[in-house]
Order: sequence, then C-alpha cells, then structure tokens
Amino acid sequence: MTIDVMQMATMPNTTIIYVSTGDIPKIQVVFADDHPDGPFYSLWTLISPDIPIIHLRSLPSSSLYSYKVILPLAGGGHPIWQGDWTIHGCEKSPLLSVFRRRVLEFYKIPDYHADAGDSLLLTLIGSGNLVAFGKLSLHEQIYTALNTDNLVGVHGAGLTHSMFMRAGSALVEILPKGLGHKGFRNLASLAGLHCFGTHASESENSSMEDENGADWQKDDVFLEEDRFLKLMEVAIKSMYNEGMRNDDIS
Repeated sequence: MTIDVMQMATMPNTTIIYVSTGDIPKIQVVFADDHPDGPFYSLWTLISPDIPIIHLRSLPSSSLYSYKVILPLAGGGHPIWQGDWTIHGCEKSPLLSVFRRRVLEFYKIPDYHADAGDSLLLTLIGSGNLVAFGKLSLHEQIYTALNTDNLVGVHGAGLTHSMFMRAGSALVEILPKGLGHKGFRNLASLAGLHCFGTHASESENSSMEDENGADWQKDDVFLEEDRFLKLMEVAIKSMYNEGMRNDDIS
C-alpha cells in the first residue's frame, strides 16, 4: 500500500509522483532486522518479483548513499487506520480493494461469490474448536476469511482478516466493556461489509484496570448467552438475501 500511495502522491509544488510504474520493477526490498522470516515474508516479492530480498547486513556500506530509501507506512500512520476512534463515512477504498486483489492473485485464491443454494459459513476467531488464525498459514487464513459469511471475534488483530472477505459479508465484533474503538467498523465499511457489534459485560474475574488504566488487552471478555445469540441472529439473517441468496427471514 505504501507504493500505491507514492504512485498517487506528488512531490511538493510539482506534478511529479514519487514512484512511477517504471520504478517498481527496480525496487530492492531490504530487511533492516535479523528476525526469522515470518508469515508475510513471501508477500514482499509482490513489489519486484525478479529481485531477491536481501538483509541490510549484506548490503555494502559503500552503496548505501546511491539509494533512495522508502520506509513503509507503519502503525497509526497508515491511511487505513486514520481516525480509528471515530466513525467515518467512507464506504469504498481503492487502496484496500487493489491490495486485496493483489494478495488473492498472489496466493491464487479465486474470489468467491455465493450461489443461491450455498450454506452460510460462520467463522469464530479463537481457540479450541474455533478457528485459531495463529495456527494457520497466511494462505489458509485468507482463504478462510474469503469463504466466510459471518466472521465473529473479540476486538483484536484477528478481525483485520475482514479485509479479505467478499463484499456483502458480515463482521461481528465483541468489544471489551467501555472500549470505543471504531477501527474495525470503519474497515468493514471500506470493504463493503455489514458490521454488527456489541460491548461485553464486565466479568467477575476481570481486573479491568491496572496501574496504567483499563487493561482490556489482557482481560477475557464476558457476554451473556442470550445477548450473544441475539447478536448472531441479526448478523446471520443479514445474509439471507445477500447476493444470490433468497431466504425467508422468519
């Protein structure tokens, strides 16, 4: 996405873009750290497939001054995550749709479109008998998200997989009590998804606060069964007349 942004942005007081189409095949990807290759390693070859990825330690120091360096957009500086504590009205993101298409093509995952007779697929992010994304390869994670009608999970990084769901699917987010983060709701809007959310109740074993305030990142969440079932009923029924489906609501 960083490269896409630089192909659209112009240098100050000019009409010259930072990166042209002709520049891309010549871009050398350099890893600055020595961490083991992670699940996203292969995706870096999307930028320039014919140029091997190298580490900074193997780059001759004498050649460093001859390069223009591109540092990827990181964390909160990424345009997808701007304003993630407020609801925005954006309902389409060319950046997101292009990135999604490139990743699907890279992994040779066909874009899925539900037919009238297809069963609904519900995916709950978690562990045990649920889907533990951390135990799947990135290819399997993306394939699972794409073929999911209702992706359900507690607020967290796993919900980022919603960007690979097909438009018209539903994201169900259970937020910790009192947390007002809107990032995944906004992401769902950009991806053309329905979004349904609720806040968990305060559980008896929840510390809720530590010396720095709310500790929602560590605590479990608790949601009463009847509230969970009502939430799921709304989300599942939202799919009954989506795409080629034509089912009775009641």
